[in-house]
Amino acid sequence: MSPINNSLGPAWSYRVMGFVCLVCDLVAVALVKEIKPVPKKRMKLTDIVKFDVLKNMNFVLFCIGSDLALLGYFVPFFYLPSYATSNGMSFTQGTALIAVAATANSIGRIGAGIVGDRIGRINTNIILTILAGLSSFLIWSFAFTFGVMMAFSVVFGLFCGSYYALLSPIVATILGMEKFPSGLSLILITNVFSVFGPSISGGIEARTAAVQPYLAYKMFTGAAYLVGAIFLILLKFRMNKNPFAKI
Repeated sequence: MSPINNSLGPAWSYRVMGFVCLVCDLVAVALVKEIKPVPKKRMKLTDIVKFDVLKNMNFVLFCIGSDLALLGYFVPFFYLPSYATSNGMSFTQGTALIAVAATANSIGRIGAGIVGDRIGRINTNIILTILAGLSSFLIWSFAFTFGVMMAFSVVFGLFCGSYYALLSPIVATILGMEKFPSGLSLILITNVFSVFGPSISGGIEARTAAVQPYLAYKMFTGAAYLVGAIFLILLKFRMNKNPFAKI
């Protein structure tokens, strides 16, 4: 994407990415085939999605905690390249930070699943969410050289995506398999709010840039993850008051 960004600009770079994703998704949808076709019949929305899962306070806490944490998820991926160039790095180095973070993210999700099987999915999600927030406060806040920025990319990438790896088993643990489809559908809808994280942090940055450029992005990312972790901790103790319980 770097050559496209250099020649066409950021706006068209996003358009090109959108078209590529659209083509890939259309191919994927075309290849999907039901093993056992289900007879078609008219169904109400309430027959498809059971909204009574929203009466489950444990599920509501998980939704709130997850959505708050995810507000910080996209911020580094949006602003790390420009942050690097503002500190004297080349555009290629800025792009490399995102590539490394994305690779670490993939590895981290696999690791989250493995650790979750050992110590519990909710426990794992809490720990990794806290570590993602701390990485922003303790590493990105002091990242003014390429080496430290790369360290942040690796650490944040490893921890920031635990939610996506553990989402399904956690929802199943909270709601049970009968209500799992409804719960998963609803929480994925609420996750849409996470895309506003970069815009919200950008608005804060516009008002505080005079203090220290990019400081708002660093603080917002860390705060989002740690505040989200507080709700996840409340969820854990509602489900089991033993702090060492596997859950």
